Amino acid sequence: MAEPNLIELDDAVSRIKQACEGREKDSPSPFFFMVGAGISHPSVPLAYDVIAHCKETARSYRRTNEPSKTNTLDQYSHWFQTAYAEPDQRQRYLRGLINGRPITHANFRLAHLLLDNTISNLVVTTNFDDFLSKALTLFGQPHIVCDHPSTVGRINHARPMVQIVHLHGSYWFYDCCNLRGELEDRARQSRQTSSTMASLLDQILWERSPLVIGYSGWEGDVFMEALKRRIARPLGTNVYWFCYQRSKVDELSEELRSNPNVWFVVPPKPAASSTGSESAATSETASRQESLKEIEAKSSGTKRSDEPVLPAQTVFDKLIQAFQLDAPELTRDPLGFFAKRLEESLPKDEASDGRSDLYTIKNIIEQVRRANQPENRKAAQRVVVPAESKLNEVRDALRRADYPVAIQKAGQIELQLLSTENLDELADGMRSAAQGLLDNSDDEIAAYDLFVKIRDLQAVKTDQSLVVKVQVAEALIDKGITLNALNRSEEAIATYAEVVERYKAAAEPPLRHQAAKALLNEGFELGALKQHEEAIATCEQLVEEFGEDPGVSQKELVAKALFNKGVYLVALERYDEAIKAYQEVRKRYDGAPEQSLQIQVAMALLNEGAALGGANRFEEAIALYDELVERYSTASDLALRQRVAMALVSKGVRLSTLGRPEEEIMVYDEVVRRYGDAPEVELQMQVANALYYKALTLASLNRTEEEIAAYEEILDRYAETTDPEMQSVVAEARTSLRSSKRRRGRRKKA
Repeated sequence: MAEPNLIELDDAVSRIKQACEGREKDSPSPFFFMVGAGISHPSVPLAYDVIAHCKETARSYRRTNEPSKTNTLDQYSHWFQTAYAEPDQRQRYLRGLINGRPITHANFRLAHLLLDNTISNLVVTTNFDDFLSKALTLFGQPHIVCDHPSTVGRINHARPMVQIVHLHGSYWFYDCCNLRGELEDRARQSRQTSSTMASLLDQILWERSPLVIGYSGWEGDVFMEALKRRIARPLGTNVYWFCYQRSKVDELSEELRSNPNVWFVVPPKPAASSTGSESAATSETASRQESLKEIEAKSSGTKRSDEPVLPAQTVFDKLIQAFQLDAPELTRDPLGFFAKRLEESLPKDEASDGRSDLYTIKNIIEQVRRANQPENRKAAQRVVVPAESKLNEVRDALRRADYPVAIQKAGQIELQLLSTENLDELADGMRSAAQGLLDNSDDEIAAYDLFVKIRDLQAVKTDQSLVVKVQVAEALIDKGITLNALNRSEEAIATYAEVVERYKAAAEPPLRHQAAKALLNEGFELGALKQHEEAIATCEQLVEEFGEDPGVSQKELVAKALFNKGVYLVALERYDEAIKAYQEVRKRYDGAPEQSLQIQVAMALLNEGAALGGANRFEEAIALYDELVERYSTASDLALRQRVAMALVSKGVRLSTLGRPEEEIMVYDEVVRRYGDAPEVELQMQVANALYYKALTLASLNRTEEEIAAYEEILDRYAETTDPEMQSVVAEARTSLRSSKRRRGRRKKA
């Protein structure tokens, strides 16, 4: 199997720019945008949120049958139909999710890219929302929309007009496609008519290649099927698939990953992290027991992601920067923009006939034009010209997605000279700039600092609203997360402590939640610095102050604090106290119906088993792992399935400690049987662990041929993985395989 083509964002944008600039004059773009749910989040929930809500609704009607398959599409299809059996109900549910929600930044950025057809004039989407259409309308850009097979005749991608194709329909109509059967039906080709989405995509893909952004690739839908047909033949222009995380590459089909014309644009590799003591596989003489490691979850705080991410907005920002696009006319000259649009909207013959100008549109146009004359604009300006001038520079930089310049210019403004409205605008701009960067840079930290400074300045004159207070707390917590990524732990701790000091006495649940998050993160930082006593005290403070708060998200933070307390107690070898901390999680949340709390219970069970092992109570540990497996073996949630796999691997390690190798091997085989075909990297990791530990056990029994076969199975399954942790296991297996073969060779010679 060929390894997938991986490329990072700057290189991909450079290639795309070159391809667009190199096309023949007046010829269509070589690309079109293929976008999915990632550009409409967070205004619209992602699939897993919809699954969770639909599952809750279905269970309220006592419909509890689990789906037979665990992939996201089948989960989504099953629970959506189980909760809302009628097409009209499903459409009303979608309308409730979408209608009235704000247009996301990513949709505004995409609309900006479409204005002058520099990169493309065509967008294909699996989304049901109309955010992109609304953004284009705001920018004054006419466009054509196709949202049903019967309207595919509207689309001629060779024409320069902006065109949007909703492959699965829109939320305005009940015939939008949600269920697997509906998606497969839309993907089906027809011999009777060319008016199908499949045929339309075949035409587009023959001449253009997609820039896939915010779309995870649902197997069986119309786009994936059409793309597979197209890449069976060589392409004139490469496909660029922008992946939210590197690990998402592994979830796509082998057809895509092995194709030389498909390039996966991925975030930078995560920084190397310590995974404990070095594996014994790197040395033939190392102790086998040292390389068998019981799997336990580590302490955690609230964070952005376990690995670097590449959001859709970041991709669009980078494209806008690379092509040096002007800001939309609406933002450069709003009065001129509206006067022009009003004039274009009024028919010329009626505009010259006073009797037909029923709404006096001509008079409105004249008023707008007069307001836009230089002398009137100057009269309307405030006295504070320098501050206004700098603010305009900030606005321009934000529109061009040049966030570092926006932050730099904002830092030069004398805040006291700005009006309340302009301070609000600048604060929102800095918040957007920080969220647009998310690059763990000094610029990002400066944006958070300036946002908080502005809001604190305003608070001197007037009370802050709850929304603003929550935003301040979030900005400080994000600053702490960024400082953590830069290994500036002491500053991060001080930042989290500031949040706690500001809001620990707050009565409002949203602020109490932020204070609890800050305490959790403060404890995590202290634990990372090995200040375990202080970390334990912080966890206890969180439980004491917030342990009785209602709300699932708050309970989850309390559970994590108790869990982390157990981790820090284990680090101090105070195993009995750690076991009590984990048992407290179970005591509080064992019967909770919420899945997020059940995940915390499963993690507590897993770590309680590890603590029992640390206390040499191996049989009790095995019994606890068995309990975890029995509880959650039929769960469909990935996090719970992962904990089941981890428990089985850990059980195998404990059986090794007790000198029961045959039972140990059976447990590892059970992991492979259950999860060997799983596409999720989290489960693949446990399969690789099981095979690796099985090989070590076989080596201890001098069953060399079976040992070699286990190592080879790891390489056959996962040699081409892009996940860093998996790559580490593969490397160890490769090294151990060579050692095993050398050992076999020496035996044969002897």
